[in-house]
Amino acid sequence: MTSHATFRDRLHTAYEHHDALLQAQKLSVEPHLGQLAILVSSWTRNDIPMSPEAQQNAMDEAAEYLQERAQQKGVYSDIDIRRHASKATLLETIEDDEVAGITLVGHGNISTFHTADASSLKWFTAAAHTDHLKQGGIEQRMCGRVYKGEAALGTFLVADQRNILAAPGINVDDLVDDEELFVPVYDKPQNTPDEIQALHERYL
Repeated sequence: MTSHATFRDRLHTAYEHHDALLQAQKLSVEPHLGQLAILVSSWTRNDIPMSPEAQQNAMDEAAEYLQERAQQKGVYSDIDIRRHASKATLLETIEDDEVAGITLVGHGNISTFHTADASSLKWFTAAAHTDHLKQGGIEQRMCGRVYKGEAALGTFLVADQRNILAAPGINVDDLVDDEELFVPVYDKPQNTPDEIQALHERYL
């Protein structure tokens, strides 16, 4: 568990960096000109009834469904599924300003995505690698369990924080992919560190 002081330091650092990018209008291309990257992890769990193969099949099927859904909505010019996504793949995607939106499919929690190389990406590492803000959305298709001293993974990756979808406070059943579980994490386009902390503490 992250200490309160460490969390506050990380939160303020990420907030100031995000605000500077916003003020400077360091943005990705607009969604209708850019890509939606759907990143699929091949990291599987051994503490649930599903076999590793079944878990991978479920993640691949979810990615294909989300690709089809995005194509029907027509928000992005291109939708790319990136399978077996490693931590490096995810960081490269975050740093690519031709990618306007990101969808994460795999295991994790509100603040962390477990990657294919048996590593993980946490919210503060993602924030530190951001040199622009996505004008599309971040959709976290994984468990939304909240731990003390954590923020949503996509918090500091987007220009408008209302465009972050997740299942805050919910342990998503790996066998059920209920669209109603995935909702906007924030109701304001930009939130202060105090607001972010208070929001996440509601789900502890």
